[in-house]
Amino acid sequence: MRPWLRIAAGFVLAAAALLGAGCGTVGSGGDNSGFGLVAKDHIAFYSSGPGESVPDRYLERGVRMRTISGATQGYLHVQLVSGETGFVRGSDVGDAPDPTAQ
Repeated sequence: MRPWLRIAAGFVLAAAALLGAGCGTVGSGGDNSGFGLVAKDHIAFYSSGPGESVPDRYLERGVRMRTISGATQGYLHVQLVSGETGFVRGSDVGDAPDPTAQ
């Protein structure tokens, strides 16, 4: 394969990945299946772990997430719909409403 063709193919693949990354956000019509937890209220989100003294940010009520691993010291390791991972207190999240329920 010609070098310029490899570079062009790389750019096309990178652009497709970037465009696809935003498709899973809540409210964008993306597929949120598997993200069965939601923030109950304005909750603390820790990027590095529950041992941090100050949260990196706060999640608003209704932010969807899924569990990556079980509770450690009362915290869940979660992935947000945006792809970001971090830790939240297990008692601060609840089951997401079933979108198919009427």
